[in-house]
Amino acid sequence: MSDSSVVEVCKLLPDKFDQFDETLQKEAVVESGQASPSIPGFAWKMVASEAQQDMHDALHMDVFSVLARGWCLARELHQYTDKAKYPPDQTSILTLGKHPASVDLHPVLALSVGEIRFRPLRFTLTLTADFNTATLLIRNGCIIGVASGDCDVGAQLKYGAIPLHQPLKSRHVTLPGRRLFDAPGLAIG
Repeated sequence: MSDSSVVEVCKLLPDKFDQFDETLQKEAVVESGQASPSIPGFAWKMVASEAQQDMHDALHMDVFSVLARGWCLARELHQYTDKAKYPPDQTSILTLGKHPASVDLHPVLALSVGEIRFRPLRFTLTLTADFNTATLLIRNGCIIGVASGDCDVGAQLKYGAIPLHQPLKSRHVTLPGRRLFDAPGLAIG
């Protein structure tokens, strides 16, 4: 999927997160189980800057492929795993109407400063979408692609209950044409 129209999850987030430095320093020390190590403030700023960049880098993924993973869990699609009804060599086209979708991703950040290693920090990224339409391509019990669709999408990154940025206005995303996922596709169920 190297289409130039791909909208990446990281593009839905601000370049700089609010209170990221403070949250990172406070939570890394708390979760390390160590007494507060003596790490200079400038070192924490460097760690936080690199960690923000790493977070963005880890979220270079297509919005539609992430949302399609949520569709894989829908009870309504489970019937497409019946090989007698839906032969493995045939592609079914399923058009979905207006519906909301939400998927939580949990990026994990492993930190170390010099010799000090901290327990990984688990974040929550909630990706939301309000679909107007979506057309799924299904074969052999897998969503193999999206043929068309449009929705408004947004993302919110948090550490625990701490939001790391102000909610951003939802972005309208249209999938022009057909986009196939890597074989064998995304397994339903």
